Parts: sequence; C-alpha cells; structure tokens
Amino acid sequence: MPLPPKLFYPICEIAGRWSVSPIDIVGWAKDGWIALSAALPLVEAKQGRPVEGLVEISGQEVLVPAAVRIAGRPRRTPPG
Repeated sequence: MPLPPKLFYPICEIAGRWSVSPIDIVGWAKDGWIALSAALPLVEAKQGRPVEGLVEISGQEVLVPAAVRIAGRPRRTPPG
C-alpha cells in the first residue's frame, strides 16, 4: 500500500521546488498569499498560556533583521 501524500514541507524544500528564495516565501506569507504553520510540542506562550499542536505563524514573526526587503526590489508572485 503506498504512503499517503506529504501534507507539510519545510520552507527550504518548497523554495527549491519553486526556484525561489525562502525569504520570498516568508514575504508571501507576510502579504497574506500563503499560510505558514508549525507543529509544536507543549510550550509556554505569552502570559503563560500553554500551546501545542499545529499553529499558524505570521510571516511577520518569521522575518529577521537580515531578511528585510530591499526597497525597490521587484516582488515575485507565487507560482501557479
């Protein structure tokens, strides 16, 4: 019996499949084009609230100072 299709992919794997950089994918998430998710073990979130399982992550939360979009750089649209 074949395995079921893969439902989740790392950002770097998707970037390779789509021939884009991982920061392009994060930018699309920030702009609302796609959603990013993570599977978390039990962790303590803000105000001591426990969180676990599949959570959606804002593209803004993934951005780091080194990944700031350069002004004037043309944006690529998601493939498909």
